[in-house]
Amino acid sequence: MPRSSRSLLVAGLIGALTLTACGGSSDDSAADTTSATTAETVAPSTTAPDTTVAETDAPTTLPPAPFEGPGFVETVEPALAPYVAAIGQPGAAASVASLLPAVTPDVPMPANLTLTGVGRSWEQSVPTTVEDTQSMAFAEGLDSAALEAFGATAGADWRAASFATSGSLSTLLLTHTDGRRAVYVAESDPAGTYAPLGLEVEPSAATIAAPVWAAALPALEGGTLIDVTEAAGRVQSNLFGTEQFVAIRWRYAATELDALRAHLESGVVQSAGFTYDVDVFNGFENMVDVTIGDWSGTVIIGEANIDGETFYDLVWSLGR
Repeated sequence: MPRSSRSLLVAGLIGALTLTACGGSSDDSAADTTSATTAETVAPSTTAPDTTVAETDAPTTLPPAPFEGPGFVETVEPALAPYVAAIGQPGAAASVASLLPAVTPDVPMPANLTLTGVGRSWEQSVPTTVEDTQSMAFAEGLDSAALEAFGATAGADWRAASFATSGSLSTLLLTHTDGRRAVYVAESDPAGTYAPLGLEVEPSAATIAAPVWAAALPALEGGTLIDVTEAAGRVQSNLFGTEQFVAIRWRYAATELDALRAHLESGVVQSAGFTYDVDVFNGFENMVDVTIGDWSGTVIIGEANIDGETFYDLVWSLGR
């Protein structure tokens, strides 16, 4: 999206210089008498140039659009505090009971694990379905053979639905009779992007609601909330690999694109306390890096196409 620009037209006046002159005449009607009459010369008339510069209106600079929401830092850090507090705790359901309700004591868990990451993500994939992914990451890993053997020991209501390996990754899927799914991913490469061992539990049904910190992010009214993520530590949903991470996405009809652009470029982002490099600003439809306090991230307007219909998503992602 091109940057909107304003130009100021400065008017100037150029004076005209006018010069008027009359020439002479002679009368030779008498043959023997010569008379010469010199016509009176009229002094030239000169009009001085007008050097007055026309007054122009001063350029109008609109103040940034006001933002009436709460402060981002003041709302997001208390919301993530329970996730942060779980880091370093034993890798057991009791350590995450208030954060990940699907990880009940019956979820199979290898012994002697230590939490290095906790996160939760809600995504509305279709209007009637919300995927709720509740994630844990551990400092200790399992090799491929050990993970497959672990799957064979699942409890009576759990069964090993699949096991696969790809490069340094091994993946085990367990399913429960109540519809829950538990996915274990073991990373054997110490330099890999995954934690040594990760677990994602998905309940059979879920709902999505805006977290308290969502009100601190400028978003055009009327969007549909379709994606929320909260995470601390090294879980796969932590896209930046930062100590703490949040992301949120609203979806708008294609007819709202111009209004969405105008809203973000109205100055409301700065009014909410965020800064970005205006020297390289090329529109929020491209990725814009933003900062606030010791948090940094991106704002994007992205296009989505579903069943031939075009939508536009506003995505905020922030980490520290």
